[in-house]
Amino acid sequence: MNKKGGNTRFALDWLYAQTIAKIILDETLKPNVLDSKLLAANTIFGRARGLLERGFLERIVKAATEKKINFLMQATTIKDIEEIVKLSKPHFNAGDNVSTGPFHVEEEELLMWSITSLDAPLVNYAEKRYMQLFRKHFPEHADVVDGFC
Repeated sequence: MNKKGGNTRFALDWLYAQTIAKIILDETLKPNVLDSKLLAANTIFGRARGLLERGFLERIVKAATEKKINFLMQATTIKDIEEIVKLSKPHFNAGDNVSTGPFHVEEEELLMWSITSLDAPLVNYAEKRYMQLFRKHFPEHADVVDGFC
């Protein structure tokens, strides 16, 4: 792995250690919420490591992970923690309108579309959403995408 990837992995490992420490030291958490947060943190960081190992762009993986962890640290109920751990998926209404939940992370959705597109061609509305997110998070490469769509 290149130096940049190593730095990102170190940054994520450092964030993981800080997150676990903050959760464990939070005396206001009930034992079941504490356990749920620890499990959620392991899941979120495990996904991030897996995405980095698959070669996904570090800045998007890191951004998605940081947002998920920020949500997790603010969560006070197991129900919210369970929602935070779920992957950020769009919900289509009439094929175009996208509605998302309070813990939706666009960078994570972008990663999910990228993974999905590797398995099979995306249907029209999915491709449209994928390109919308790509343009938003990679404006410096929008001209390349515009050439394909």
